[in-house]
Amino acid sequence: MLGFRFAPRFRDLHDQRFWRAGLPDREAPAAGYGLLEAVACNKVNLKRIATHWPDMLRVTGSLIDDAL
Repeated sequence: MLGFRFAPRFRDLHDQRFWRAGLPDREAPAAGYGLLEAVACNKVNLKRIATHWPDMLRVTGSLIDDAL
């Protein structure tokens, strides 16, 4: 959201969860995950993101204001 590069670190990999998101009108994800197919078994709740989107924008805006 802020234009930062995201570089996940895989330290403590056994404790990490991998998430996938499908299109809202489909049950299956839009793309294959290749070698991560077996571990990307958690599904993102897109309705929850849509519900809280205004709050996410407010937090992002406050972070931008603090950085300037």
